[in-house]
Amino acid sequence: MTRTQTSQPSSQRPRLDQHLDTVLRDLDPGGQLDDAARIRADAALERILATPPTPPPPRAVPRGRRARWLIPAAGVTALAAVVVIPALTGSDAPAYASWSKVPSPVPAAELDAATTACQEALREDERRAVDIPAEHRPDVRADTAKVVLSEQRGTYVFVALATASGAELSCLRDTEGSMGASGSSPSVGGPKPATLAPDQVEASGPGYSGGPEGAFALLQGRVGGDVRSITVHAKGPDGDLAVEATVAGGRFAAWWPVRADAVADPDRFDNGILAFTVDVTLADGTVRRNAPVTGLPHGTRAPGPREVGQVTRGGGAGPEGEYAFGRGTVGAEVTAVVVHIDGHALPATLESQGFTARFPSASGPASEPTFDLTLRDGTILRGGKPPGRQPPGGPRPHRGGPGGGGRGAPAGGGGAARSGAVREANELRTRR
Repeated sequence: MTRTQTSQPSSQRPRLDQHLDTVLRDLDPGGQLDDAARIRADAALERILATPPTPPPPRAVPRGRRARWLIPAAGVTALAAVVVIPALTGSDAPAYASWSKVPSPVPAAELDAATTACQEALREDERRAVDIPAEHRPDVRADTAKVVLSEQRGTYVFVALATASGAELSCLRDTEGSMGASGSSPSVGGPKPATLAPDQVEASGPGYSGGPEGAFALLQGRVGGDVRSITVHAKGPDGDLAVEATVAGGRFAAWWPVRADAVADPDRFDNGILAFTVDVTLADGTVRRNAPVTGLPHGTRAPGPREVGQVTRGGGAGPEGEYAFGRGTVGAEVTAVVVHIDGHALPATLESQGFTARFPSASGPASEPTFDLTLRDGTILRGGKPPGRQPPGGPRPHRGGPGGGGRGAPAGGGGAARSGAVREANELRTRR
């Protein structure tokens, strides 16, 4: 879903960076797709990624900034739309200074304002989808949108909308009207989410983004009927946080500030900023510490010393053009990573057990990647996959130097994160 930018007089709002700041956010836990449906969804997504968005009005661009799309650290759900947002320029003020670990109800006037803005964003998504072939068109039904969850933390209002089709849009808005939005929608005739067990928590994230005052992480999903409260244990800018989620109507959501540099460079991704656990309180008063969370394809555990851990895929656009990327984590014995996907052998940048590989979006990925891992002792494990996706017998060991691909693999991105047979692209748009 691509949206145009809503401008405000410069006397009322700071100017925005014209480049894209964040995208590909996983929100709505969806049902599983069969192979045919996955192929159709993938094809639709690649077409949308290749369609130039409506350009924003000319704006001053701070020198040295780089456009990027950021994606969740774990799996995502099937979507046939992409959304993008320009970043706000920097500020010396503390990020999200009024943010609170405990949410509060949203006053009626502020809820109405946030809901109206979020609904209009959803309508615009629907208008922009009319040229997509009917079999791949997002099933939005914006006129049926209703608020399914809302909360306020300090001066920031979070609203989640859902439509009769299962399309969703979540918006984070400050009291001055600056808004970011992240959304998803099923394609027409797509599968519906599975029914949850009474004590189940299902999430598709967390994702992280730039917002009105810097970087933040967002975790949301669905809960079973016996779940009464959720506390998210995560890392904030200055240490550990215990964030009380809002739980209502079979859903939950929580967001929290993260380190200011978390979205500063798409090639330097610290998976640790998105590490989390949850404590779940059930209707009978039982509290489950470090409760299981479904919907995360690779889980939240760290990889073994010779393994690939959680992997995400996504894309973005910047001064150098559109690009695709894959990124993830590896074990402590891994000294080099080569990503193999769609005929490309891409030497990855590896730092602190996190790796990133980039390539032009014109050849965006349509298949699952494999990974060659070079270990400290010189062994090369070829054909590795994330947990749960290993080929029979696991990766194949070899001896010798780093394998696959030459130096100077082109930078770039396109594509989307993937969870087995499901995949989603999301959009964030900041309005001033």
